[in-house]
Amino acid sequence: MERRKAIDAFLGGEGFEYRDGMHYFHGRHVITHETPILNGVSIGEAEREAIHVDPNGKELLRLYKQVRERIVDPKTNAVQYNRVLPAVFATTHQSLHFDSAAVDALVARKKAKADGIVVLDDFIKAGAGECRHQALLSAALIELLQKDKLLSGTVRVHRNKIPHVGGHMFPIYTWPNGIKEVIDVAQNYMGPLKGGLWTYEQEKEKG
Repeated sequence: MERRKAIDAFLGGEGFEYRDGMHYFHGRHVITHETPILNGVSIGEAEREAIHVDPNGKELLRLYKQVRERIVDPKTNAVQYNRVLPAVFATTHQSLHFDSAAVDALVARKKAKADGIVVLDDFIKAGAGECRHQALLSAALIELLQKDKLLSGTVRVHRNKIPHVGGHMFPIYTWPNGIKEVIDVAQNYMGPLKGGLWTYEQEKEKG
């Protein structure tokens, strides 16, 4: 319900429309726990920026190249699947340091308002982000691997809240065999849903 309210709060603003059962912002789908990440726009609660995950972003593709180099055996050209999530985690951790002050400064420079867009590449270039930026980057890197048919499965970004603690955004990757793993750089955790310092309860509502 909270996530739906956050999206609905933007409706009526310039650039929003609802079609085919999905919200769109300036022609790009709004990222939820039921949608792909690439080329979508992630809208945070309150007055946070709208983040466009540009699949052709120069900085994103630079990091994707690093991930590929870490997981593909140069001799056999085969993907080392046990290296995939650690490579995504490490690349995100090294590229986006958790820095709220730097994020606020970047958004201010871009003059992004509630209905403004900042490209994920801008945060990568600045080397700073918060949980939402780290989650989007990790998920985008996995989707790029899938786009190149190097990986199957499904990745989605999720949000939830712990009362009196706050909200959090994190990606969950589901392997082809159904096993789910969290990639939570902000909490320095990668592993099963029941683990780490956060409660990774998945959203139940639609939209």
